[in-house]
Amino acid sequence: MSSPLHAHPVTRHRWCRDCAMVLTVTVDELARTVAMRCPRCGGGSSAATVRLLAACQASLAAAQAA
Repeated sequence: MSSPLHAHPVTRHRWCRDCAMVLTVTVDELARTVAMRCPRCGGGSSAATVRLLAACQASLAAAQAA
């Protein structure tokens, strides 16, 4: 389930549930990988984050195939 508390209402940034920091997103277009981690605790993983990362990686793969 999604909660409005897991994303900033204006900027739509994802937040770490443990320490309320904005998650850092790292994209490697050559390796087609995307990572999302909390800069404070290193966490930030959730079912929603896993689905978002999978969608981003699929988008990178589709862009490279085009």
